[in-house]
Amino acid sequence: MNKSENAIRNYLYSEDCLALQLDGEWGSGKTFFVKTLVEKLKEEKDRYQPLLFSVNGCNSLEEIKQGILEKIFLETSVEGKISKFLSNNKSKIDILNQVIGDTKFKSISNIFEQAVDSTKEKIQDDSKGKVVIFIDDLERLSSNVKIKDLFGFISADLLEKYEYKVIIISNSLRIMDKEIYQEIREKTIGSSSTYSTDLEVVKKIISDVIDEEDAAWVYKILYDYIIQNDTVNLRTLLQILSNYKAIVSRFEQTDIQENSDILKSILLNVAIITQEYRLGNLSKENFNDLHSLLNTRSFHQIGIGISLKETYPDVETNKETFAGSIYKKYHRLKSDYKEFLFYSSEINEYIVHYNETNMINYLERWKIAFRTETAKTVNKSESLNNFRKMDDEELKNIQQSILDDVKESKVESISELLKIYFGLAQFSQMGLMLVGENGEWRESFKDNLLFLSKIEKFPDFDEEAMHSFSSEEDYQWMKKEYQIYETEVSLVEFKKIRKLVFEESINAEQRSFLINYDYGDSNIIEEFCSDEMIEKYILKERNTADNLWQYFRSGLNYFISSGKVSKNDIENAIHKINSKKSSVKGKIDNFKINQLLDF
Repeated sequence: MNKSENAIRNYLYSEDCLALQLDGEWGSGKTFFVKTLVEKLKEEKDRYQPLLFSVNGCNSLEEIKQGILEKIFLETSVEGKISKFLSNNKSKIDILNQVIGDTKFKSISNIFEQAVDSTKEKIQDDSKGKVVIFIDDLERLSSNVKIKDLFGFISADLLEKYEYKVIIISNSLRIMDKEIYQEIREKTIGSSSTYSTDLEVVKKIISDVIDEEDAAWVYKILYDYIIQNDTVNLRTLLQILSNYKAIVSRFEQTDIQENSDILKSILLNVAIITQEYRLGNLSKENFNDLHSLLNTRSFHQIGIGISLKETYPDVETNKETFAGSIYKKYHRLKSDYKEFLFYSSEINEYIVHYNETNMINYLERWKIAFRTETAKTVNKSESLNNFRKMDDEELKNIQQSILDDVKESKVESISELLKIYFGLAQFSQMGLMLVGENGEWRESFKDNLLFLSKIEKFPDFDEEAMHSFSSEEDYQWMKKEYQIYETEVSLVEFKKIRKLVFEESINAEQRSFLINYDYGDSNIIEEFCSDEMIEKYILKERNTADNLWQYFRSGLNYFISSGKVSKNDIENAIHKINSKKSSVKGKIDNFKINQLLDF
């Protein structure tokens, strides 16, 4: 039995002749709790008959009085139960009347309207001292009803005349006439109990939505990061679970089974971002501020930035970002699931913009971030957040160990590598980079960048975010190196695409990908119709000119309209192929070349 139920049961068997107030925030589950308790009290058939009535939607005091009276009539008397049956079946009775024209039966169909007035005094007398009325939604009382008049009716009629027990359910922070409410409440309300969410209710909600084998860890994550961190709102909780289920459904089940820990990362991301969005802290305006949290497990540079802000609050450059507020609020919490924190643009986009998204990219980035070697280096970087508790030797050893890992190319994600670099750059800016004097420590990153340029497409370099975490010198060094290897990545990617077009029979899905691929500043015609490509793939026996024809046929108009190709480029390519095609003898090969040229 929780605190609120205990308070209500004590009130029911007390001599208190005033009302009890059950007060709590919207979404805390008060109504859910009361409905459950009302059903429980009905089953117990004890001293009091419980009734639940909401003032929400009632536009006059008379409507409230009539509504409560009807509740008493319908649920506490034999006559009422008969009338309730007739009322619920009134439409069927009316149809029967129209068929048989029975005036006696017609009079029975109106029994509900007549019964309340004719028997109300008797029923109220019979129910005296036997009813407990739960009056819900006090804060939603219509502006047409004065709270003073409602409390007068509760005191004079329900409490004094009929000796009912009355429990008023409210969110007192949202009551409109606060001053009047404060003046009159003590004449009607004897005591007040603050409702806090029943954790058993939370567990039941989770168990109703989540598979049994996952329910325990789902509850623990939500408890660690949402319930104990904020006043839990059941509507937010339901939204978190709904978002989580929707996102998980977008994965192949085999992917989830092979990487069950990914579910923990998804739930953490969903819970934190959904909570912040519903609290109004995250909006479409500051959505892009989440960028520094994305696709990484290395949050130490944000942590150090927060520490600097707290240490030097008056320094203007140490301003707190929204990502920083997320870090401060959630990343300092103690939890067994902290290691699974991982944010992605796909999940955030779904929560804030409801954008449908493909989770293949998420899965690949998650796998990279949670690979053993990368994870070890990230964990070392995270430990730098506690540098104030270290001596110089300890800090130096950790920094050197991180640089050794980087030099051996153990970091398998460009996002993680950048976070590690700019985290160390912060120490350099503070004069606490204890290895690699005069910026020599930066050289360790070259090999790892080169390694990643061969396996991963580099994302856009976030100049604003990266600049804020480092000195100008450290920033410019990485920007230059990044651009060198970014070019290398683009070249490797383009070679793969050219090979796919010329050497494989591409399907419609692959062709769509190729057409929409971001070629940057590259001239598509020049790349595909260079002297090297023409000699290698077109002017030869068993050529693959038809593959290029299919590719151009699908996307040439788009390439021209988007400015990636000019008509002059096309004419030059045609001239180049025409001038040399006489060297091709086979009729089929010539047919394919002519088909390409005619297009």
